[in-house]
Amino acid sequence: MIKKLKICGFDFIINYKEIIAQDGDSCLGCCKSDSNVLEIKLGIIPQRENEVILHEAIHAISDIMNLELTEMQVNTLGVMLIDFIVKNNKFMNKITEEN
Repeated sequence: MIKKLKICGFDFIINYKEIIAQDGDSCLGCCKSDSNVLEIKLGIIPQRENEVILHEAIHAISDIMNLELTEMQVNTLGVMLIDFIVKNNKFMNKITEEN
């Protein structure tokens, strides 16, 4: 399990919880930018967990940078970025090695 991420220069803690609710609705993840916390539902399959973590990280980026991305935009970026990362692992390794 990933315990923390660096997002726009800030350390975000990842908390895994049995139940996550936002605005009264059950969900798989939640971004609390004011406290630098991402909450992720415990027990979801690894592929879905990765998608949810990236989704919530995009929310954090949007909040920090005042982008005001809509939920639809966050969903779209998350799906596209996961696909890009998975299908371009040589490029991702190159970036990691050079930075």
